[in-house]
Amino acid sequence: VNILDGEYMYLMVACKNRDALRKYLAQRFIFAPIHWADSKSKQSENTRSLPIEQRYDFKDMERIAQAIQEFYHRK
Repeated sequence: VNILDGEYMYLMVACKNRDALRKYLAQRFIFAPIHWADSKSKQSENTRSLPIEQRYDFKDMERIAQAIQEFYHRK
């Protein structure tokens, strides 16, 4: 997972297996939308948006990061 530069309402990341990651996160009640899904650009094919806003605290951010780590390190 690589963090993309930008000023967004989300933390934009480039990642492998974008759609499988989205499903995995949704099963854990983490909403991670796909922005620019209809643009048919290379960026939209591997980009995931992770929520970051004032309603989430450090514990929430740790939960999101842990879920992503679990996804990529599962066997």
